[in-house]
Amino acid sequence: MNQYNSTQQIIEFKDHRAQKATFVRVFLIFFGLLPLVIFAPTFWFIYESGELEPIFLLVFGPMALAFAIVPFILMKVTMGKHKKTRVLTNEKKVQFYVGKDFVSEIHFSEIEEIKQSRYTYTVKTKNGSSTVTVFTTILPKKDDQIISENINFHRARLDAELIAKTVRIPLINEEGKKRDLDELDIPFHRRPHPDYEELNPPNFEKASQLTWADTGTEFVLTSRYSPFVFKFVAIVLSFIIFLILQTAIGDLLGVSIFDWQTFPPTISESIFSLIVLALALFPISYVFYYTIFPRTFKINKEEVAYGSKKIKLDSLEEVILDDAKLRLIGDQITLDLGLTFFCANDQYSLVRDAVVFGILSKSSRGESSSFSKFETEF
Repeated sequence: MNQYNSTQQIIEFKDHRAQKATFVRVFLIFFGLLPLVIFAPTFWFIYESGELEPIFLLVFGPMALAFAIVPFILMKVTMGKHKKTRVLTNEKKVQFYVGKDFVSEIHFSEIEEIKQSRYTYTVKTKNGSSTVTVFTTILPKKDDQIISENINFHRARLDAELIAKTVRIPLINEEGKKRDLDELDIPFHRRPHPDYEELNPPNFEKASQLTWADTGTEFVLTSRYSPFVFKFVAIVLSFIIFLILQTAIGDLLGVSIFDWQTFPPTISESIFSLIVLALALFPISYVFYYTIFPRTFKINKEEVAYGSKKIKLDSLEEVILDDAKLRLIGDQITLDLGLTFFCANDQYSLVRDAVVFGILSKSSRGESSSFSKFETEF
């Protein structure tokens, strides 16, 4: 999250913990003021009625004050000092703070380029633990020097672009690909791609269950990937859920399928069994939904489409592979397309290359003579 001050020309980035703490801070302030809001009118009403007793002030006054102070003490003790970065465009400096304490600064002339990166950490929850991924903008030569960070990938990317434009330097993405300053707002297919010459028309092995076709107006990448292991795990998981719900909740309510005395069962037993069946069939339904029908990428000179999801080529700025996601990224829209049910792990990069090849071939640049070698036969 950043704040822009048009008068002083200051852009401020707070760390992700400060961003998350905003709601908690408002919540605690509300409960800190609530006792005073309740106590003040009560005190005034009693005072006006002439029935004010000293005991009221001695007991309820300190209690109200204590309840009001506790939330602010909690904020002070638990939230600590948050990091923030200030980009001073007039003075051409980037300053780093911890709380209100100034730590260091760096002049624009000392920054040659910035890079998008990320780090993760684990937090404990009531049900175990969860991993938090924080997307950052760093200095490549000082990777511990974080200029901005956000847990929202798209917001973090926009912040990185804003910094690059402000400092007027190149931006390197997580894959190590550099975009110069004049390329930051140019669509993906209109930028130079030296590695494009190394790409060939996709030729997937039959075992991959992926096929590539050229209809003349568009490229179509189709997946019929449907490994047995997914279905097996889904069936086992559905069976386990069914048993747990029937034996745990069903026995407790006396409507378990194992306790049926008649057939057909009673109305309550029937309703419970239908609910359990619907919940238990969810894993199977989910897997079959994503594997039983062919999944397709369609690429023409205007857009990339995956099912009902679409992005215009003129809006597309980056195509990156992020773990099991293929991300088609633009300033206004980002399509995160999961590849888990699309192909095997070892095919992820090949799918990314195929999509890039299709975009650059079907876009206007694919018509230039430098790309004539990509005439294909299918």
